[in-house]
Amino acid sequence: MALIFVLGVAGYVTNPISQSRVFVVAPGAPTLVGAASTSAFNVGSPLAPALGGMTTDAGFGFASVAWAGAALAATGLLGALWAGHLQYRSHPVEGGVVAGGGSGTRHGRERTETPCDPAPPPGSGRDTVMP
Repeated sequence: MALIFVLGVAGYVTNPISQSRVFVVAPGAPTLVGAASTSAFNVGSPLAPALGGMTTDAGFGFASVAWAGAALAATGLLGALWAGHLQYRSHPVEGGVVAGGGSGTRHGRERTETPCDPAPPPGSGRDTVMP
């Protein structure tokens, strides 16, 4: 019973974590990455049970569902490791900090003012409107 609870919690927290990850990796296209990530979950949700059903229909027995799940989990782990490798390769770690990062930047890009930024305090020298 405890393992079923742990499985449910793990499945529940996976979606927000992966959503956050794709928005950090591709900040220039938030609509596209949000749609792609959600679509991947919507495709994967019915495919995993279908794969389990195909293994039992093929005569491998109910234990084959666990093996199919383990294969899917291993495939997901390999994908995550590959993504981490690609990110590390494009932004090597220097002294425990991702290169290009640091104070005042986010992922190597300078912070820019946007209409969504809070207004600066009056008299701060930044209270002029930018074109």
